[in-house]
Amino acid sequence: MSRRREEQGSPLTMEAISDLLDKKLATHSQTITTELHRSFAVIETKLDTLQSTVSTNSLKITELESTINNHDQRLEALESTCSALASKNTQLAAQVLDLQSRSRRNTIRVLGLPEGVEEPNRLPSSVGCWRRCSETCWAVSLRSSEHIAH
Repeated sequence: MSRRREEQGSPLTMEAISDLLDKKLATHSQTITTELHRSFAVIETKLDTLQSTVSTNSLKITELESTINNHDQRLEALESTCSALASKNTQLAAQVLDLQSRSRRNTIRVLGLPEGVEEPNRLPSSVGCWRRCSETCWAVSLRSSEHIAH
């Protein structure tokens, strides 16, 4: 620096140094400002992209929460239905077991009559009535099938 000044023939003064430093400072300041603007533009673009992504994800999360709530309600309804069906299944299994046991013992269960309402002396007459009805039904059934066959 001093060589150029000396070669130009002007002495190196404080004012010349100050002017030279001011010019360099302005040049560096302009370069730094340009670089900062460029860097901020890149950062701003990335922030806009990030904000868009966050907004999209926020909407998706809201939709997922709604779907989860819907599934929770449906699951509770299914659990309630499953519990009711399991109870009914247990009841029906007990009823089938009872009917199978009665079938093996060749006993008849008359539905609609509570247990123990029959009187001891009515049992023989009930059995006789049942036999007459069943013989009549079988006879009618056999006669009907003969007519159908011919």
